[in-house]
Amino acid sequence: MKKLFFALPAFLFIFTITACGDLGGIIDHFGFGKLPPGHFWAQDFSTGKFYRLEAELLAEGAYCNVWVEKGCGVNVSTAENVANEYDNNIYTKMINAFGCGTINYNGQSFDNIMKFADYLGDGDGKLLILLLDIKDDYKEFVNNSYVAGYFYPGDLIASTGQRSNYCDMIYIDVYPGMNQPEKAYTTLAHEMQHLMNLVTSILFRSKPEMDTWINEGLSSAAEWVYSGVINTSRVNWFNSDPSGLIKKGNNFFVWGNRDDEHKDAVLDDYATVYLFFQWLRLNSSNGSGIYKNILMSEYNDYRAVTSKMGKDWELLLGDWMEANRTGYGSGSGLLSTIKQHYAPGGSTSIDLYPGEGVYSFSASNIPVPANSGNIRYSGLHGKNIAPSDINVTAGGTLLTYNVNTNSGSGAEQGLITGNAALSEIAAFGFAIEKNAKTEPYQIGINDMLRINGFE
Repeated sequence: MKKLFFALPAFLFIFTITACGDLGGIIDHFGFGKLPPGHFWAQDFSTGKFYRLEAELLAEGAYCNVWVEKGCGVNVSTAENVANEYDNNIYTKMINAFGCGTINYNGQSFDNIMKFADYLGDGDGKLLILLLDIKDDYKEFVNNSYVAGYFYPGDLIASTGQRSNYCDMIYIDVYPGMNQPEKAYTTLAHEMQHLMNLVTSILFRSKPEMDTWINEGLSSAAEWVYSGVINTSRVNWFNSDPSGLIKKGNNFFVWGNRDDEHKDAVLDDYATVYLFFQWLRLNSSNGSGIYKNILMSEYNDYRAVTSKMGKDWELLLGDWMEANRTGYGSGSGLLSTIKQHYAPGGSTSIDLYPGEGVYSFSASNIPVPANSGNIRYSGLHGKNIAPSDINVTAGGTLLTYNVNTNSGSGAEQGLITGNAALSEIAAFGFAIEKNAKTEPYQIGINDMLRINGFE
């Protein structure tokens, strides 16, 4: 199969995962030194280094081949279940929800985006799924963040200085990732969106990389597309706020910016982006069709969302933040439990990064502050009551948020009431908080590398 090499040096640089330490023996991208069958490169996310492993082909499906790392404890039956689930459910659902239709490229026609991805890869007609014990320093009850799976762009589009498996492939963790097989399947859908996103970007966008929060948001949406079930882990994390930073505004728009304030701060990003993309579905005129519209946008930033929702960022962000206090509406199921907590009392100002917002309790009738710079305000008074830009009544909520669309900007100061509110976490909330702190939580490879000191 003819390999394609795109003249996109900036793009290839962005997608390179730099390995620290000895990189001797790396072969360039002209095909020399490809590992023999059954041997693969993988990455240790606790050290940043690549390593070589052996695997066996244990299941062959119509659209995938499932390889399993030797000694990882996965048997033929489990591998066949993965292949069957991919062939019979994941593949079709993902193509329908995120695929761009027939692709004509260099005189060839491809029925769907995954067939085009295979053309860019090894051309064998199938996705390679590698089941392995991903090295991420996961320790139950000690380090609960883990890499459940990943897509590495360097496998699909290799460049000089990268280790590559030269194929379209996805890595799926077996511990703890396959302790519950259904979670492994949702992970496969999640990572498949990342692969599809990259290939769609090559076709439709001059700047291929979508902003992290959009790419992760679409992958979180892919979990729902596949399973039809709300991710309770993300909802629990949001409702309990174990980091204590969501109530101070931390969310997805500036991804990974508060690691120095709490070791699990990035989990706030995953929880909030999950909720935002669920809210988009519930408030879009075409439901989950909004996901394909966003993915195929010409834009790679917030405009990919606003242009398809028909609202500017200020209005869209404000509407979502209002819903996080007043509710997601009928038909939202578990999302009806969403209610972001009040900011701490004792101060009448707070610093907010772009996209962040907080809620403060109003003990008395107060006027809504005037907008200043990128800071906006709104008075909230409960479900089915329109927000006010004039006043907040006693017992109501002042929403303060930063509408700056430049994620590289610093924080701006906004006003809050300074009132302390009664605790909103009752017995149900304490149970959520306990679960949120102890159950395993999935994060992406770039976040795991960053947390471990490998930018």
